[in-house]
Amino acid sequence: GWYPVCKSSHLKRGQADSFLISYQRVAVFRDHEGEVAAIDAFCPHMGADLGNGKVVEGTLQCYFHQWCYGRNGALEKVRCGDMPKNVGVQAWPAEEKYGFVWVYSAPHAPYPVPLPSGLEGQDVEALHLGRVKLFAHHHVMMVGGIDLLHFATVHQLDVDFDLKVDAPNDQTVVWKLDGRVPPRGWRGKL
Repeated sequence: GWYPVCKSSHLKRGQADSFLISYQRVAVFRDHEGEVAAIDAFCPHMGADLGNGKVVEGTLQCYFHQWCYGRNGALEKVRCGDMPKNVGVQAWPAEEKYGFVWVYSAPHAPYPVPLPSGLEGQDVEALHLGRVKLFAHHHVMMVGGIDLLHFATVHQLDVDFDLKVDAPNDQTVVWKLDGRVPPRGWRGKL
């Protein structure tokens, strides 16, 4: 799936940074035209973190020996010595949406960053509430949004939901929830 790795404002033109997605470190950079790209973070030459590098002529240059990698992960230029053959790093799909830079967790994304259902053609804004450290598998965190019982057990919200599920295609499932939060306590009032 798509993972938001940073706010769009975090990555200025010509800058790079690296982020951990599960156990995979990914270097994300913005070229001088403003486009974002994501590649494996570790340079295959000596293992330096490419997120510490700089953007040079549309490539991400390793700070250690100045090897330059393109948006597709291929080694495009070395500063010293002969150009090695068949050297590169994995490239990852990257998009910018809702004020965040997103990276897909596979070499090819079968769909773009999703738009919340029913909001097609509308401007959508996102709010980042900060980081929360929870010791749970990411699938458990994702399913929390559709596990109706967790609202009562985890959040102490006694909601009687009416659930409808629609699958318009092989990659999309739309959960339609309708219900009222009782106006008891601070959660209900919120």
